[in-house]
Amino acid sequence: MGNVKRTSMFLDRDLVEEAAEALGTKGVTETVHAAMRSAVEREKHVAAQRRLIDRIKRGELAPNLTLEDVLRMRNEDE
Repeated sequence: MGNVKRTSMFLDRDLVEEAAEALGTKGVTETVHAAMRSAVEREKHVAAQRRLIDRIKRGELAPNLTLEDVLRMRNEDE
């Protein structure tokens, strides 16, 4: 765990419990960290989808695009 800050906040206990169940986590800290990681990953996926859609709209993608082509483009974007 890199840069850590101790903080105090008000949390909806029922929501934390639901999130822990959905994420398979135990404890409030683990659950909050997992939820934040999930949000960050989701945003990365959405951004990648937007970039792909933009490339499609610009006509940059060939009709016979292979999985290797997509993976190469993905690596170029990162």
